[in-house]
This record gives sequence, structure tokens and C-alpha cells, in this order.
Amino acid sequence: MFIFGFVLKIILFFLIIFTSVNVSAQMNDESRAERFINNFYSKPGHVNNQVLIVAEYAASQMNSYNLTSDTKLVPTHNIELYYGFIRIDKETGNKDLFKHQSEYAFLGNISTDFKTFDVDTEGLKSDSWRFGFGLNDGFGFLSSDDEPILFLNHSTAISFLRADFEGSPINSNDAVYIENFDREYKFGQIYSGGLRYKIGSIFHLNAQYEISQYYGKFEFLPWFGMWLTDNVLQRWIDYFERDLIEVLGTNYPWVKFVYKNFISFLSYQLRKHEMYFPFGSDAPLYFDAYKIGLTLVI
Repeated sequence: MFIFGFVLKIILFFLIIFTSVNVSAQMNDESRAERFINNFYSKPGHVNNQVLIVAEYAASQMNSYNLTSDTKLVPTHNIELYYGFIRIDKETGNKDLFKHQSEYAFLGNISTDFKTFDVDTEGLKSDSWRFGFGLNDGFGFLSSDDEPILFLNHSTAISFLRADFEGSPINSNDAVYIENFDREYKFGQIYSGGLRYKIGSIFHLNAQYEISQYYGKFEFLPWFGMWLTDNVLQRWIDYFERDLIEVLGTNYPWVKFVYKNFISFLSYQLRKHEMYFPFGSDAPLYFDAYKIGLTLVI
């Protein structure tokens, strides 16, 4: 009953947004709803795809609230490559701003065995591979010569992880939990947020924080309810984008950046305890990562 009522509220929320203001909201002969849909499901004629290649390194920590204090997981390090396409749209309604959106595929290794300055390696070691597909979007600021220079990023992705653990926890309950992940492909999701700065004609430096979570047992209905909740909370602001840019001007990219990343950060923190929050569920296996990287836009 709780799930049905919650989903019904979400559907009503969508209907209110799309019907209450659509008739009166016209801008350049295009309604808010049309702009909202075109933003995600079509490509304007004045926007061209560019190839996006990213190499990233991260210091990360694997953990789970299902594990007891008897089990310590050794810190991990990520090396990942991304390939995809990015679109930059300067027709935002403000001459100093641009919008960007990119889709990408990635492959990475998350290991405790990279050569670092760490001296404390006590605990359970692991070596993991993951791959997946993601969407990154946001706003940015143009330089004095009308070129994109600073990108504000918000990314979400679906991912598959195959972890290989060295040894087994002493605690029997922890051992059962780890065994469920050991050498098995597990489905999960990733959120990341950060900044990217252009330092050359095709070179960008980026820094971001990332939370990735993997489910011991995937359940479609609670996952879909979680996904739908996220999309309502994340996307409503896009529906009023042009109007908000008119009111907030160059402050709007920062408002959107802070809002979307705060919602994702809070949601994923809560989902460290319940992986399908707001629906009751077990805790996932998760990674917290601090990433730096080099991006090429060709």
C-alpha cells in the first residue's frame, strides 16, 4: 500500500508540472514541455556531436553497512577509461552560458594492489573490474572569445562490477556477504559530480566526487521506483530552465549544479543503508571515490 501510494504521488506530481503551466508558457513558439522533451530526446540542428575521451584515476574506499566491524576492507584505487560523445549548446538565452550533455561507455579496474605510498594494507584485499554506460549534463561558462571554458558536471550511470577478493572474513556473516559478491557480476548505479576546466584546444582537467553502489540481489520493481523518484527530483528544474535563466542569469548554472548534486549526494548517502531507498531493502556494496582526470574533446 505504501509503494502504491508513493508511486501515485509521483505520477500526480508529473501531471501537475506538465499541465498547470504548459498552456501559458510559450517562448520562441516552443512550450516548456517541448523544450523539456527536445532537450533529452532530440538534437538541435545548431549542435554538433564531438568525441569525448577521458582517463581518470581515483583513490577510493569499498565498504558496506552489512559488514561488521570485524571486517576491514583495504582502500582501493581506480583506473578508468571513458569513450563517448558530447554536445555543446550555446543557445541558452544568456550569452555567457552554454549547456552540455554527453553519453559515454566506460571500463575500469578498482584494485588494492596499485603501487602507492600506502603502508597500512591490513584487511581484506580486492581486485575488481567494472563497465557501464552513463549520462553527464550541466551548464558551463564561456570565455571572452566565446569558447567553453568551465563545465559544471552531474553524472549518473548504470554499471556492472566483478569483484575478486583475496581470502575471506573471519566473521561468518561477513564471509557469506562477501561470497555473494566474489567473482560474480553485480548490477549497480553510479553518481558523480564535479568540475572540468579547459586548459588547451582539446584538453580539459576534471575533478569530481563519486559514489558507486552494487546490489547483492537485484529487484526490478523497487529499483524502478527508486529510479522514478530520482528522475522527478532531478528533472523538474529542467522544465523551467529558460524562465529560471531569465531570472537568475549567470547564477543559474551554480544553482542547478548545487541542487542536482545535493539531491544525488543525499540520496546515495541514504542508499548506503538501504539500496532502494525510499523502499525498504538491504545495504549495498559501495565505493566512495575522489577522482582526477584528463579529458579530450575532439
